Amino acid sequence: MSPPFHSFWITASGKTGQSGSHVARFPYWSLTKTALAIVALRLVERGTLDLETPLPDQSYSLRHLLAHTSGLPDYTRLPDYHAAVAARADPWPQADMLKRAMKQGMLFAPGQGWSFQYRVCLRGGLDRNESAPDIRQSV
Repeated sequence: MSPPFHSFWITASGKTGQSGSHVARFPYWSLTKTALAIVALRLVERGTLDLETPLPDQSYSLRHLLAHTSGLPDYTRLPDYHAAVAARADPWPQADMLKRAMKQGMLFAPGQGWSFQYRVCLRGGLDRNESAPDIRQSV
C-alpha cells in the first residue's frame, strides 16, 4: 500500500500524480468547486451558458446546480462509497460515480430544497448540456 498523500491530480492526457503530506494543515481540495463555479459564471456573463434555462432533458438549471438546489443525489450518500473509502480502494471513475449517484433518484424537485453536492454532480450537469463549451477551453 502506498503512503498517504495530500493531493492527487490527473492531467488531460491521463497522467496522474500525487504529492504532499497527508497531515498538511490547509485542506484545499474544495477549491475545485469554487473554480468550476467561477468558470460557469464567466460563461454565463459571456452569454455562452444560461443560468436560468433547465439543462437539456432535465428539470434543473445551472443556477440550481450552483446553489445546491437541483435535487440531484450525490455519491457521498452511498454505503458502497464509504466502504470503498474505508478499504482505501482505487477512486471510482467519474462516469461510474455519476451513474451510481443517479441511481438513487432525485432528492427533491429543483428549487424545493437544499443539499450539498460535490463536484461530480456539477460536472455531470454540465456534461449533459451538449451546447455548453468544453470547460477546459474556458479557463
